[in-house]
Amino acid sequence: NRKENNMELQIHGLFGERKTIDEATEYFEAVVKAMPTEERMPMYTAFYVFWNTIARNYTLTERKEQ
Repeated sequence: NRKENNMELQIHGLFGERKTIDEATEYFEAVVKAMPTEERMPMYTAFYVFWNTIARNYTLTERKEQ
């Protein structure tokens, strides 16, 4: 049984956002593909460690527009 914790991620003011997770992932892919091939792996690693942490430990719900 997982202990249920509610948490709210805080917006980082230095960076923008996208409307959906799919759009944000597409943006990430575009940024990484602009990098030299030999420099991409650390970016993919960090992103997908973060992704898997959320996927395994949290349930996301879409916010209603504010």
